[in-house]
Amino acid sequence: MSSGLIDLLNSAASNDPNTVVAAGQQLLLFTASCDPKERVYEKLAIAVFNPENSSLTPNGRFVGLIHLKNALFDPQIWKNLVSSERSSVRYLLLNYLASGSDPSRMINAIEVMPQIGPCLATLMARLVHNDWLKEEWSDEIWEQLINACAWSSLRSGLRAAAGFRLPARRKVFLELIQTLLPTVLNLWQTSSMNLRQATLDPAIRLSRLLYTCLTAPSLQPKSGPYLLDSAALPVATRIFDQSFAVLNKLYSLGSDSCWTAEHAQFARRLTKLILAATMVSNPEVRGKSINMLFLHTTEILSKQAVRPLLDKKAMTWILALVYGLLSSKACDSGAQLPLDTSGSSELQKCLFSPASSTVSDTLLFVLVRNLIHTSFSLSPVEILGITSNPESCMAAGGSCITMADADVATNVSAATIWDVDVQAQDLIRVNLESLLGLHGAEQHVACFQSCRQLSELVVTQLLRCYETKARSLLLHLLEVSSFIFLMTYK
Repeated sequence: MSSGLIDLLNSAASNDPNTVVAAGQQLLLFTASCDPKERVYEKLAIAVFNPENSSLTPNGRFVGLIHLKNALFDPQIWKNLVSSERSSVRYLLLNYLASGSDPSRMINAIEVMPQIGPCLATLMARLVHNDWLKEEWSDEIWEQLINACAWSSLRSGLRAAAGFRLPARRKVFLELIQTLLPTVLNLWQTSSMNLRQATLDPAIRLSRLLYTCLTAPSLQPKSGPYLLDSAALPVATRIFDQSFAVLNKLYSLGSDSCWTAEHAQFARRLTKLILAATMVSNPEVRGKSINMLFLHTTEILSKQAVRPLLDKKAMTWILALVYGLLSSKACDSGAQLPLDTSGSSELQKCLFSPASSTVSDTLLFVLVRNLIHTSFSLSPVEILGITSNPESCMAAGGSCITMADADVATNVSAATIWDVDVQAQDLIRVNLESLLGLHGAEQHVACFQSCRQLSELVVTQLLRCYETKARSLLLHLLEVSSFIFLMTYK
């Protein structure tokens, strides 16, 4: 490879504006060649994808990647290249990714490089968009990406393949996902075991990849078909068990100073995985998992009430799961996450089973108590008003409440705390696909205050589905809250 092209790429990435402009113009002339014999993009790929090329600066490599990306994004340029040149570019890209593989740490050193990594993932997505299922494509490419630990590039490629909407391609894509899922699941489980490693980046990247495998087929959680059918119950169970086990480990890390941005990000990925796995499971799998899901969810909410480590997004996925399962009924077309008859019966048994030696402390009571603690953060004066004079607070103008140590009264209105009428009209059906941002979701939720309003929806669902039992539960909760408040502010 001529050193002239490398010098040109380095010049195009220099700090001198005049040099950048001149080099950029020469690069445009170089890549504009229409002569197939020149094989300009192969030459560019040889320069950019040579890991031993120490004379090429990182910024110069990035400039070269941009020019390659432009060729891939222009269908006419890529299509007009001879087949052998396209094959050479693919081969060089895959070899470059393979050179960064670090199986012992389950990471690719090239993918984590700033600018370079994201650009390579974009290139892979574009290759899939242009070549997948054509004569030049080989399914061995997916295996090569796995062997290279190139999780982001693999994920981008799968997302590009998911963009094809023709039924024949959708069928092939679903078969591809079903083939890759066991391998990806094993890798994800292995990576998420050690939370005290130097970086959680491999676990986070593999969590994203697993999430893409679950959601990219864009199957319908209400009517199916389902990615995780009855035969795939062990797969769903492994995802649930591992995710909740790791979340519990995250809570036991020690002091809050051990909790880093990576831990928060990983927790978000885990909670999102739990919801996604539930959505792509069929009603029978959900029914067999319902008891375990509610037990673990209640445990997470109990820990969150004491030590709020999960951020708003992570809590959104947990609350969306609770809401979706509470709205589940056997053979109900309106249910968010339908259950089979056995699962629907198991749900009610699970909710009203004792969670402690106290008979009234059912699993549902513990769940709602912690839910209110984490999502309905009321001020002391609001708690005093609601517990001491609820009828006045529910009146149109509210009630003026004065704390024992305050000179000024504060107006407390139930409507400002929770406007039940508006909530019931506008938010009684939250589309979970929209909440996750899945393809084809129609409901706009940009202004949706997820945690608070999902909590309200959970309470609304309880009152609609379980009426007398739910009212008794909420009254008992109010009595307990009043006692705790009086003991605290006595």
